[in-house]
Amino acid sequence: MRNILRGAPCLQLNNGREEDGTSKIFLNIASKNGRPELVSFLQYMKYTTLENEDVTEKDDRILNLDKIVREVKQSEEWEAVKMNIFEIGMERGIEQGSLKTMVKNVELSIRNFHVSLEEACEGLGISVKEYEKAKQRILQWEERENGE
Repeated sequence: MRNILRGAPCLQLNNGREEDGTSKIFLNIASKNGRPELVSFLQYMKYTTLENEDVTEKDDRILNLDKIVREVKQSEEWEAVKMNIFEIGMERGIEQGSLKTMVKNVELSIRNFHVSLEEACEGLGISVKEYEKAKQRILQWEERENGE
């Protein structure tokens, strides 16, 4: 493509029309040839920021384009943040559910089968230390939820 454009700011193929009536224009964002507003547009497209020193003409079209680009970037960033928060929440929920189930099963085994803590844990395939750690984590979550 670079050889075809040879420094020209853009190239239009097929006399500008495709079979479906649309046009394809190839922009040479490396070009600094042409009208200042076109060069500024091409340079803006290179980094999508007005901070680019080669964007010398900041007309309404470029300013509007920049506003739209910033909104889209913020929207995408916020969407990524929301998804990350959701994933973290899901992971915590799964962890809390697993630990609560473990503690509940140990305590039900002790109560219903009249066994010791050690026997209940052994029967469920966990250590007493794992049970105690889970119980402590649950208490911490409950204290945090109750604002204690």
